[in-house]
Formats: sequence, structure tokens, C-alpha cells
Amino acid sequence: MLTGTAIGATAEPLRPVEQGCRTVPAAKWNNLLRVNRTVTKRKIDRNKIKRRPVCIAPYRKLKALVYKRVRECKRPDDVVVAGISVFGPPAEGAGGTAYGYSTADPGLAINPYAATTGWNSPRALRWARRLVRVTAAGTKGILRVIDKGPAISGRGIDYTGAGARQVGLNPLNFPTDSIGRAELISRCELRLLGR
Repeated sequence: MLTGTAIGATAEPLRPVEQGCRTVPAAKWNNLLRVNRTVTKRKIDRNKIKRRPVCIAPYRKLKALVYKRVRECKRPDDVVVAGISVFGPPAEGAGGTAYGYSTADPGLAINPYAATTGWNSPRALRWARRLVRVTAAGTKGILRVIDKGPAISGRGIDYTGAGARQVGLNPLNFPTDSIGRAELISRCELRLLGR
């Protein structure tokens, strides 16, 4: 029940949190405000910034609104559904990738056109070095796009051996050519994930 003034704040006294309500830390509330600013491109209203815990009901209402806006900010071509494959160790030797990583690192190569061309198109380059939510063979995970490819028509998602292990697939017994899904994680959604 503090009613004093916060350090570095104006002379406005801090209001106590309502009695009997579950609270969330002020940092979580303020993070949602920053995500909302990223999505809407509007400045944060200084009166909405909190220094004390916030009741959970208004927090959940704001969170639902922000998540809805984040889903709306996705582009329709941010998803690749195509055949999957694996490259790099342990089946092949380690080497460098088109984006400066090693094939021994956990990651993906994405070709949104699932063809032997299109690696340098604007759509393909938009995936470079970005985090992707991948689903394949009953596994899910988040990996970074570290290379261009794959080089075989019909395949659009190429896991590194370490990337396959990270999401729960065995790179030596890999379900090659089964259908996988890769969804580009938008920059506004990354704020919600804390990355």
C-alpha cells in the first residue's frame, strides 16, 4: 500500500493495486505496450506506462488485443509448405553456408518456391537469417534460416543435422520428402517471444 512517489518520477503519487486481484509485473505490461507500438507504429501514451504490478484482468485484455494485431501483421506469403530434407553433419562434412554460418550449426535452408531456382528472389531473401517456426513429422520448433536451398525440386525446407536434432528428429534416420511447414516469425511477434 505505498502511496509515495517513485524514484525519478513526477510528483504524482503511486496508486495502490486493487485489493484482492491477481497481479502481473509492471515489466510485462510495459513490454506489451512496446510490442503494440511496434505493430501499430504509434507512440506509447506515457500515462499507460506502469511502475507497479498490474491487475491481471486489464493485462489479459491488452494481451488479447496485441496478439490479435500481431497475427494481423503477418503477410500471406510468410509460410512454406514443402518437402523436407537434411544436410550437413553427421551425414555430410561441415562447411560454410550462403549466410556465413556453418552447416554444423542448428538451422534451416529455405526455398519458398520449392524449386531449383528462386533463391535470390526478394521473397526468398526476406527469410535470410530470420527465425522460423517449423513443423514436420510430428515435431515443432524454432530455428534460424542459415542457408539458401534446398537444391532439389519439390523440397523447400532443409534442416541441418544439428537443427533436426534440436527439434527432435534423427538426422541419420530422417523422414526425407515428407511434408513440412515453415512459418516466418514476424518482427513484432519476436518481441512477444522475448527474442
